[in-house]
Amino acid sequence: MDDREEPRLQRVTLELPSDAGAHSVAVAGDFNGWSVTSDRMRRRDDGGFEITLELRTGVQYSYRYWVDDERWENDWSADGYTPNLYGGENSVLDLRPSSPRLRESAPNPGAPPPVGGLPSPGQDESAERPPDSVKAAADDAPSARKAEPG
Repeated sequence: MDDREEPRLQRVTLELPSDAGAHSVAVAGDFNGWSVTSDRMRRRDDGGFEITLELRTGVQYSYRYWVDDERWENDWSADGYTPNLYGGENSVLDLRPSSPRLRESAPNPGAPPPVGGLPSPGQDESAERPPDSVKAAADDAPSARKAEPG
């Protein structure tokens, strides 16, 4: 796949572990206009949350989790982090052709469609997780939502 190929949809599963201590979670980002109501995550039996989205490839998305209708949380397994306008950082989901996420999820003949989301087994997750200071700053950062016309 190269940069000239037409964008396609990619299934991506985002997860927030039970360690976040959340009761309700929504994901908000570039892909949904930073809406904190349109993409509510499903609570798993282990107390974590997840959602599977179909997103257009060829771009990077900024996003965050809206937890308990009161605080923002970054994805500890994001593809990266980028500064936001409020002094914190947003999580980054990379669906560009050069993304390891897309290379790892390239279809094998006869295999079911890929579902991305988290690092592959054996992949060093410590490089993916922000330092505690970044996570703490993200927890205290004001809303990353874009202003909506009134």
